[in-house]
Amino acid sequence: FLTPRGGGRAGPRLKEVLCHALGHTQVYDLQDHRPGKVLRRIFDNLAQAEAAGDARASYFRRHLRILAAGGDGTVAWLLGTIADLKLDPPPHVAVLPLGTGNDLSLSFGWGNTFLSQWLENFASVYDLLRRIAEAQPRELDCWRVTISAGGKDFFENLPYSLQPVEQPTHGYQVSGCFWNYMSVGIDAAAAHGFHSLRERRPWAARGRLINQAWYSYYGFATGWMFGAPPIRNTLTIKVRRQAGGEMEEVAIPPEVKAVVVLNLQSYAGGRDVWGLDTDPTKLTRLGFQVPIFNDGLLEVVGLKGGVHTGVVMTGATHIHAVRLAQVPELLISLRSSSEKKPFTHMQLDGEPWKQAISGPLHPENEFTVHVKQAAVSHMLCNDEKLRGMARKVQLLAAREAAVSAALPPQQNSVSVRDNSQLWSPNSLPTNYGATEKATAQHVVQHSSSDDPKTLAAASKDATSRVTV
Repeated sequence: FLTPRGGGRAGPRLKEVLCHALGHTQVYDLQDHRPGKVLRRIFDNLAQAEAAGDARASYFRRHLRILAAGGDGTVAWLLGTIADLKLDPPPHVAVLPLGTGNDLSLSFGWGNTFLSQWLENFASVYDLLRRIAEAQPRELDCWRVTISAGGKDFFENLPYSLQPVEQPTHGYQVSGCFWNYMSVGIDAAAAHGFHSLRERRPWAARGRLINQAWYSYYGFATGWMFGAPPIRNTLTIKVRRQAGGEMEEVAIPPEVKAVVVLNLQSYAGGRDVWGLDTDPTKLTRLGFQVPIFNDGLLEVVGLKGGVHTGVVMTGATHIHAVRLAQVPELLISLRSSSEKKPFTHMQLDGEPWKQAISGPLHPENEFTVHVKQAAVSHMLCNDEKLRGMARKVQLLAAREAAVSAALPPQQNSVSVRDNSQLWSPNSLPTNYGATEKATAQHVVQHSSSDDPKTLAAASKDATSRVTV
């Protein structure tokens, strides 16, 4: 499944190449084909063939793999469709990055940008398809978001990922899932500004770097640098730290302007906002553990003003976002302190929207956001280095592959596991050399993604030059 307008000018060329390599019956343009109808028809056809005694049909159904050629939104759309259809077994999904952020693609070793060299010749196309065929299965936590409000009028402009709940337990409710992140505040306001621009003037947002520049512009325009009020004026967070435990409120510092709930360790195009370079023993003392996308936990962080956020986003220092919590369940309550602006901005897996919330004149209209793990989705993790990707991208991919491989399957249950000793030399990419393995092992041990001093120390005894 591909989005032909993604990846700048690469989309149409990619569609042509894949049609030649796989045949038109295996390549679907998402502008023309809804993935739900396609997958339902494929599985129905395979079921009929199995019933007729075709042994190959059973094999194809059990080994079917999907390539999502697009951004994080495309991947989330496919994962949601697979979950809604209750396909048995659920197909695993690989990614070809054609979006702006591409955090899911980066986290599973497929890179953070599309490289034209992947389509240079028949050999490079074959190599791309071979990597997908040989990629290793991984679980990805799927989180259920349920938003409750006093009435239907609170939900006039919803993203496609949220749908009304047929039998609400409280007032009027909408619900959906996310795999990357959810955010509330100035961060989502900036994303909403860019999203609105792209809808009005698609010609102005035609490339990854240009899109990121627009994000920066809207960050300034929404008051991130100056004048944004503390998010705690409108938001409170309660968390449940373990199953059966009581909900407890989390203290939010006054300088925090936005709250981000993370499932991935890559945010906004590869940014490390949690601080993966922190020593695991220090994390333990602070009440946290080494994060990974299949541990049954969410990381809740706060972003301060524009200067702090800008430094965090550059990744050039050890400064990270404010760690607020690491939990399997949370409840956010929102209330405007001003009747003139009874709204905020929210974002779910890259889909931003303007959200009406309760005002001071109507305290009975409680507005809450409940997040809890729904199940696990099934991804494919590339365990080979990708030529042309930056060292930082390679190292984060190696870390994610090693840490996630050390966790046992969840089998669709909610479980919180100890990640203090997760790395294993056998889990690292198969084509890493001795120096690269030594470096990657240190990265996993110390949860470091891009610190050159740490990398140099890791390989000091092996070689005088680190090449990853």
